[in-house]
Amino acid sequence: LTFKKTVPTSGRSRRRNALLGGWCAGIWGVLAGAAWGAAPSETLPRLTLAVNGVPIQVEVAWTSRARERGLAGRAALAADAGMLFVFRPHGRPCFWMKDTLLPLSLAFLNDRGMIVQREELLPGDERAVCARQPVRFALEVARNGPLAHQLRLGHPVVGLPQLPRLPAEPSRFGEAG
Repeated sequence: LTFKKTVPTSGRSRRRNALLGGWCAGIWGVLAGAAWGAAPSETLPRLTLAVNGVPIQVEVAWTSRARERGLAGRAALAADAGMLFVFRPHGRPCFWMKDTLLPLSLAFLNDRGMIVQREELLPGDERAVCARQPVRFALEVARNGPLAHQLRLGHPVVGLPQLPRLPAEPSRFGEAG
């Protein structure tokens, strides 16, 4: 594909061409994102967990930026995949589904990895869903996938990272008490 270079003769033509070029680039970005699914803006560490002997391939969101982004903008999530959110001890994090395209099941986990709360989340819901007690981890999986049925209260999640102390960092995405 070749393009003929044109030189606008006036400032008005240059502004029009710049706007048109930016608009075309924006449309291309939207189409490319829709075709290939939205990729995370940063590469996250991966880990294999298990619930009731069923393996879960997770991306680990342990920084504020990764936790804020979460699974927002993702067009798909593999049946055996999820995201593990790691919080400073004794936190009561809150989640919302703004810009999230997939229905998700959310499990809050205590320091020992036991599921202490489970929530069902709908795409685009801006209602805050908060942990009712201090938790160390949260695990999101596809709501209608096979992993969601494994997330039961009182069941342990095996393979969690051993992090005795995390540095306290301010959370910018809603942490209760």
